[in-house]
Order: sequence, then structure tokens, then C-alpha cells
Amino acid sequence: FDDIELNRPGGKLEFDFELGVPVSRRWANLTIQASGPDVRTLVRGLEDFEPDEAPFLIDVRGTLRDATLAFDRLDINVGDATLSAHGTLEFSGDAAATQFELSANIPNIAKLGIFNGYRMREQSLTLNGNVTGGGGVLAIDDLVATLGASDISGVVRYQTGEIPQLDIDIESDSIVFAPLLEEREQEYEPEPEFEDGRLIPDIPIPFDAMKSFSGSIDISIGELQRDALYLRDVELHVQMHDGIFDMPVVGFRARSGTLVGKARLAPGDSGGGIASIELVARNFALGISEQNQDLAMTGDIDVKLESTGSDLRTLLGNANGVFFLNLRGGRFASNKSMHAIYGDMLDEILTTINPFRQSDPYTTFTCVVVPMEIVNGVVSGAPSTLISTDKVHMALKSVVDLKSEGLEMNIRTTPKKGIGISAGDLVNPYIKIIGTLAALRMAVDEKGVLLTGGAAVATGGLTLLARAAWDRLKRSEDRCAKISEQAVEILSDRFPDLELAMPEAETATEE
Repeated sequence: FDDIELNRPGGKLEFDFELGVPVSRRWANLTIQASGPDVRTLVRGLEDFEPDEAPFLIDVRGTLRDATLAFDRLDINVGDATLSAHGTLEFSGDAAATQFELSANIPNIAKLGIFNGYRMREQSLTLNGNVTGGGGVLAIDDLVATLGASDISGVVRYQTGEIPQLDIDIESDSIVFAPLLEEREQEYEPEPEFEDGRLIPDIPIPFDAMKSFSGSIDISIGELQRDALYLRDVELHVQMHDGIFDMPVVGFRARSGTLVGKARLAPGDSGGGIASIELVARNFALGISEQNQDLAMTGDIDVKLESTGSDLRTLLGNANGVFFLNLRGGRFASNKSMHAIYGDMLDEILTTINPFRQSDPYTTFTCVVVPMEIVNGVVSGAPSTLISTDKVHMALKSVVDLKSEGLEMNIRTTPKKGIGISAGDLVNPYIKIIGTLAALRMAVDEKGVLLTGGAAVATGGLTLLARAAWDRLKRSEDRCAKISEQAVEILSDRFPDLELAMPEAETATEE
């Protein structure tokens, strides 16, 4: 087919095409030139992408010989964005003929268009790399990319075979990452509902598929920044082999403190799998958002969990281990992500527990101590949770069954001395919350009368066990230190044994 030309108001297409017969020969020569004033004429009807108006130019000259695809020219221009490539790609044998160069330059990705109702943020994007082949391996040994002020270099290798293997090694001195899409205020449903009434999704873990692939990911980043988030010495190492996902190292230094962790996911004997995760952080503070840029809140984290199952819901329902969070200081406003789960009920519960939220949009903390032990999917306090603010102390005794997602939480609130109120001034110093993770509700009315079980009983909503724990705690001058000491005494023999291998970070500040 020689000198074929198609014209329409939105653009023009010219091409020459030679096809070898029979088609099984896979022999072809192709030349295409297309241009027009508006790229939207080419991509109408895309479900999630609405491009901006921009002129386009496409120039392609290539050949196909069996399993070898060669491009003398592959140029695509949309507005001031360009993509250029040339070279040979071999898709069989040992790929020895592969030698392909690719270059992309987008001065402003915001001009590309709107994705799912969101416009991309204004920042540039460049990508350069050379693909070479040999010995059944396709490799990009000199991948270089920039996104705004960020720089990334790396190596990518793909090896064919009965079990394909992909290895990715990424390094960067500095990544200043802005979200690709513009952020906008997220609305939430006043009374959200979940399709099956469960909060934890039953996402299957693809253990069988994991056996058909191997590879590794190694990432080293000197500095990583996204808005107020600032991390240093980021290390991530992941391996996939024999169906086992192994993350022996993940760690970084934050604005304050260091976090390290490891995780493993392996096939089990009964078709499911075995999962484990460990995490340790000391004097840790991300320093993100307006509430904590002054590093007012720092803390320690110890997590060690093990489980078996074939999906996320089952893994959590069978989990065993410990979770210990000990935060000191800081302040927070309303949590938007929690509102997406619980809607207006969250405000009702929090205001009942702490009526000072009505007069102050921020809650200033003295400490948050959350020591939990998990036994066969049942999460309970060890001994209990303490939340202390500048105005009140809140002691929580809770039990959550991750299999059924049922929960019961007893809360006792007392005012701090010297703020001019007494316990009688609180809406209700005794609160009980029941229900499921997806649907919480208070079990007492504003007078402290228990509403569950069909009969109203004036118990104050707090079990005798929780009252006894609180009575012991309130006698301590430093309740934060006391509950932390008790938790460490109960849980420390089950804490992860990870070492903070990276040097302890000094408090980081922006220049």
C-alpha cells in the first residue's frame, strides 16, 4: 500500500505499508506520519483520561522480521512534550540483536490533561535509557529520570526463561516528590456502609503466581521529600525467589529518630501462606503536616506479627504478636481518613469522650501509649491504653476480634488538675463503645446508662476490670511513664529483635 492518505478536520494520516505473505512470515515494512491541531481527536472515549487540547505529530518508520522489530524513527510530539526512540528489539532467542534508545521530555505534565477528574501538578518529567540484549537478558544499564527537582538513576534487567526474573536497582541523591495529581478536599459519607459489612477486605494473596516469577528490587535514596515529609538514607531491599517474598531490609531516618523493619511472605503447606513482619522505631517523628513540624510528638514503635492464611482478612484473623506504640507530645486535628470510615459517628464518639473538642479544633497530647497483644486474631490491651491530653486523661480497655471484627471498648475520662473542672462537668466520664470495625456505636446514653443487653443498667459503661486498672494507674504521678513501664514488663519478651543498624539520626531541619 503506497501513498495512502486519510484526511479529516481533526488531522491527517499518511502511510506506506508492505506485508509479506503468508502472514505467518511476520514480515512487514511500515511508514506512518500523522498530524493535527488537537490530540483529542486521537484519544476520544478514554474512560479515565481527558487530554488537553494540543497539536500532535507522529512519525514512525519501522520493520518487522520474524521476532525482530526495528525502528529507524519513532517520534511522538504532543504540544511541547516529546518522545523519541530508535533501534532494534528482538523478542526471541538470546535477544542479542536488541539495541534500543528511548528519550522522553515533558516540560509540564500538568498540560497532559485530567486523570479521573484530577489535573496533574505542574512539574517536568524526563526519561532516558538504552535497552541492550544478550544471553537471554534485556537490560537498561543507564536509566536516568527526573521529575521536577528529583533525580533517579538505575539498572533494570529482565531475564527470560521458565521462571522469568526481573531485577531493579534504583539510586538517587535527592527526590523531592510532589503528588502527581492535584489534591482536593475529600468528602465523606455521613453514614458510610460497606458492601459485606466488613472493614478488612478479603484480598487474596497470589501465592501460586508468586512461584512463577523471581526478581529483586534495591532502592537507595539519600533524601526523600514530599511536602513536609522529609526522610534520609532510605533503604529498601526486596527479593522474590521460589515463591517467597522476602524484604530483609527497609529503613530510613526521619526528622527525628530511625525506623527499621523486615517482612516475609511464603507459601504454606495447605495452599495458603505464612506471613511475618517486624518493625522498630526509636525517638521517631516524621514531622509531617502542620500539627507536628516542630517535632513536638516523638515516640517508640515495636511491632512483631506472624500469621497464616490465603487472603488479607484471614491473615489478620489468625495473627499473633505484639504492637506497642508510645508517643509523647504533639497535637492533632480531625482525622480525614477516619471520617471516611466512620462518618459523623466519629465526631459523636470523640465529642462524648472529650467535650473540649467543641471549643478547640486541636487536641494537644501529653502522651499516647497503646500496648496490644494479639493472640489468634484477638487484640487486647496489655494492660490498657492511655491517652493523656492537656485537659483530660483517657484510659481505654479494649478487645477486638479480627476474625469477626467485633469489638468492645471501655473508656474512663477524668479531667486534669488545675483546669477548673471536675469529673462531674464531663458529659460522661464512663463510655462504652461496641459494634464492629466497620460500624461503631456507643453503648451508653449521655447519663451513663448501659443500653446493650435489652435492660438499662446504671453501670457507667465501664467493666470492673477496667475500673480496677484505672484506679491503679491514677495513683501514679506520671501516668504516661507508669503505663509504659507496665507494657514493657508484659510484652518485652515478645518484642522484635531488630537492631537500629543505621546511625541514630540527629533532628533534621530544612535549609
